[in-house]
Amino acid sequence: MLKSIILLVLIGFGTNVIAQVTEPIDDLRLGFGINITTEYQVKHGLKFRVAATGGVANYVPLVKNNFGVLPSVHIGVLFYNKGILGSNLNKDYYRSTFLDFFANATVTPGFNNNTTPSELDFRFVPLYHFSDFVANPLQNTFDYSVSIGSNFLINPDKNRASQTIGFFNINIARRTQISYYNDGGPVLDYFGDREDRFYTGGIVLSAHFNETAYIGLVELSFHKFTGWQQYAVDTADKLQLDHIPYKNGDAFGFNQQQWKLNFTSFRQGYGAYVTIYDLNAIDLQDFLHFNSDFPYHPDYFWGWRIAGGISSQFKTD
Repeated sequence: MLKSIILLVLIGFGTNVIAQVTEPIDDLRLGFGINITTEYQVKHGLKFRVAATGGVANYVPLVKNNFGVLPSVHIGVLFYNKGILGSNLNKDYYRSTFLDFFANATVTPGFNNNTTPSELDFRFVPLYHFSDFVANPLQNTFDYSVSIGSNFLINPDKNRASQTIGFFNINIARRTQISYYNDGGPVLDYFGDREDRFYTGGIVLSAHFNETAYIGLVELSFHKFTGWQQYAVDTADKLQLDHIPYKNGDAFGFNQQQWKLNFTSFRQGYGAYVTIYDLNAIDLQDFLHFNSDFPYHPDYFWGWRIAGGISSQFKTD
């Protein structure tokens, strides 16, 4: 009798565990994430960035789980100091720390929606909505998908202004993603403000690995951030100048471009990266502007520099 009771308890426990693993996740997804980054720049010392993002998404099935749409919204904040992308490099600038607030709306149609925790825990695939320098707390549950949307940013800096940035992403087999943001340009003309300023453009190539691997995510990214002076871009374009003339040194001090190679271990909750700033020979945006006869933004305020960093990551499951 006792053996029968124990057997029934074990069967019931096992059935409960299987049910928890195979039970579909809710169509409504909520997430919150924080990334804290410390970076050392050669000749310029320690830098930091804190990124916090909250996200909400809701899966809308069109053909059961074979095809559907995942609309999502995110709100977030970035806090960082001088030297990090988005800061002003002018040594006499009136502030040394910087703050960005953003809100995002993205729609993601996709095929083969993964619905069980066992499927999703096997490999964490971020639902990108802007770039790799913000926290991405939600997961892209599709095997194949395309995302498009807009980010609206505000900043209290007197030499900054509100900005709308378009976003586009392709997800392939939950193994590879290509993410692209721009305030205009190809694909995103109607999703950005087309002012060619501040977060002017960037791309992230990401590879995703199983949770059993020590490294769960590898990202290679390029980013371009530029200052803004009224009429400077239009004047340079009309006069066919090679680069944009900045009379205001405080505007010019924002110009930076960055290449970054990042490795993240979701098992350990941290990442590490190497990055290079302002090496004009590998400026992707300059290359595109040269080939389209459009003025480019010079980046030599501090000159080129190499840096390395580590990040501690927290996200809700």
